[in-house]
Amino acid sequence: MLLCRTKSPNMLNITALFIPVLLLAIAIEWFVTRKKTETTYTLGNTMQNMSIGALDQIGSLFYFTALYISLDFSYQHFRIFQLPTNWLQWVLAFIAVDFLSYWYHRLSHRTHILWAGHVTHHSSPHFNLSNGFRTSLFQGVNRILFWALLPIFGFSPWILLITLKVSGIYDFVQHTKWFPRIQWLEYVLITPSLHRVHHGKNDLYIDKNYGSVFSIWDRLFGTFQEETEPVVYGIKAEYNDTNPLLALGFHYLFIWKEIRNTSSLIDKIRFPFMPPDWVPSNRNKTQSIFTTSTTNLCYLNLLYPLLDSSHYSR
Repeated sequence: MLLCRTKSPNMLNITALFIPVLLLAIAIEWFVTRKKTETTYTLGNTMQNMSIGALDQIGSLFYFTALYISLDFSYQHFRIFQLPTNWLQWVLAFIAVDFLSYWYHRLSHRTHILWAGHVTHHSSPHFNLSNGFRTSLFQGVNRILFWALLPIFGFSPWILLITLKVSGIYDFVQHTKWFPRIQWLEYVLITPSLHRVHHGKNDLYIDKNYGSVFSIWDRLFGTFQEETEPVVYGIKAEYNDTNPLLALGFHYLFIWKEIRNTSSLIDKIRFPFMPPDWVPSNRNKTQSIFTTSTTNLCYLNLLYPLLDSSHYSR
């Protein structure tokens, strides 16, 4: 009987166990910024982030179980190696997870359909620890096929699950403006400074620093960028951050609108898999890349009025 079969996937969702600690960290950061009269936090934006996080935690009850089942199926039927369950597998799993996270993250910025699940995390105009909760449940679903590749190489599913969650906690604490830049650390690790760059919509910072824990992948594959100018947070799209459903769905609506309004059948088929800066030949470039139907956005606002963060003081 494999050890991975004795584990409940939801028992391994250790991020949930850390939620009280993470909430305390958010409260401390909020208190410090208030004392410094900074606008790092606003009530509306923080409620937006926490509402999205709550939806993601509910969704994780399903997609985390689906991930566990997928990892176990891949391990049982397709693995080509049998790795010993010792410290070496943990080290190799951590490196493998981080390497795959880099490429998944990079693809999430370079294909419409994956960006639709990831843009939620980037669409906040503010940057603070509460952004760590601002993760789309669709992103959790999108990751499953990527992570299912790792058990093929002999990694135990339960080791992968724990490694993924530890990596996720490390990523969470990168979302702060108050950790000073430590340049020598950036040669090895992703730091809050490097992750601030990743969240910037400055032209210099677009599509940089995809790494989760290690910065070596960005250095190797040409996406490394130091923090050299003030970061402007958010996305270039004409987007008003007003409620969770809007944050989760507006780019999916954009994809649907573009597919519907594109006359070429080939372009309709390939549009979801093309980069966000690709435009069908019969579309206006500026409109296609950075705008979404105002009418569609209004529909989403009507669907979720109770959590419309514009009701709260900013």
